[in-house]
Amino acid sequence: MQTSVKQTLIKRPLIKRIDPTALPIMAMSGVSLIGTACTPLLLGHPLALMLLSPRIIFMGMAAGKMSLIPFVLLASLRLSMTDPFHFLIGRRHGPKHMVKLGRIGRWMAKPGAHHKTVAIGLLALRPIGRHLMWAGAQSVRARWVVAIDLVSTIAYCIIVYKTTSTMT
Repeated sequence: MQTSVKQTLIKRPLIKRIDPTALPIMAMSGVSLIGTACTPLLLGHPLALMLLSPRIIFMGMAAGKMSLIPFVLLASLRLSMTDPFHFLIGRRHGPKHMVKLGRIGRWMAKPGAHHKTVAIGLLALRPIGRHLMWAGAQSVRARWVVAIDLVSTIAYCIIVYKTTSTMT
């Protein structure tokens, strides 16, 4: 007996199609959505806003109410929570999966000699999810990714703090 594609898709539950590595990313995205939605209620609590949703505006508000070290520690922790999962998705799925991530992703999916160097450079510039995925897909060593991610995230938080302190 033959089964059609439609029947096969219906029988397979959604949770089995989702990479389990993406679940913490999805959960933190939900937390961020809730934090952003609660902005009117939490305007008097900028640290809570930043920890729920680390948007630049909330980080700036929290930086104005805190000293440098606690701000950098808390902001870096919140910004880096899902970084290992982005890296693991890239490592698990490889360069072919990166095609879905825009122009640079399509370029990175093609064979090339300097892709690992570009992935490291992008990661150092700004350790966001897609840059971490590219680093994972290009088999950059995990210890390099951790070191670059920490240093660039801390530098970013210091820049946000210093910029905010000069404005107030």
